[in-house]
Amino acid sequence: EIVISGSSTVEPISSLVAEDFAAQNSGVDYSVDGPGTGDGFALFCDGQTDISDASRPINEDEAAACEESGINYVELKVAIDGLSVITSPNNADATCLSFGDLYALLGPESEGFENWSDADELAQEIGGDFGEIHAPYPDAPLDVTAPGEESGTYDSFIEIALADVAEARLEAGAISEDQAETTRPDYQGSGDDNVIIENIGGSDSSLGWVGFAFASQNADTVKLLEVDGGDGCVAPDPETIASG
Repeated sequence: EIVISGSSTVEPISSLVAEDFAAQNSGVDYSVDGPGTGDGFALFCDGQTDISDASRPINEDEAAACEESGINYVELKVAIDGLSVITSPNNADATCLSFGDLYALLGPESEGFENWSDADELAQEIGGDFGEIHAPYPDAPLDVTAPGEESGTYDSFIEIALADVAEARLEAGAISEDQAETTRPDYQGSGDDNVIIENIGGSDSSLGWVGFAFASQNADTVKLLEVDGGDGCVAPDPETIASG
């Protein structure tokens, strides 16, 4: 028996690999699920799983938990994924968002913002050091659905999109150190990427992020936005992901 758990973005790969492995090796039962990278590591370090899918490296606390339980492990890179910032196909107001925009709309200082336009003042305060600011934003409900804290995709989004802006805001005294490592807490978080896709597609003024594979496979339900990290808008596609 082989038990695999962890990242929802790696789950489709492991499911296909496990299916092929079982087809070539009789008498093997397997199970694969994707509750999230963090939840997967908790199971793995407790000895409940054989393989832990992850969309980020194991952290210090998780490594210590594995060591305490006598769980030795080997890290294997199986793929390069990308993150996609997504909204509804009906949202004509958004085509590209910068890291500054994303912080203003999704960062820790955006707690309580119910409309896109609520972020206008913060966006102007952040300025254009982290890509072009696209405020004023539309006066429309800001319906956010995205991975929760158990997800490696959540951690990666903070590291890639929000961290530099947060560091500058920390140096300016606008936020605390704890806030610098998180997002706004008041959005619908889900470890199920299908729920994220469904909710984003169900609101005309939605906003969220998810692994590129899930977004691209559901391009008829959600719109993948270009992202400006400071060097202009970049489209989400296999070529830009492969290039880094």
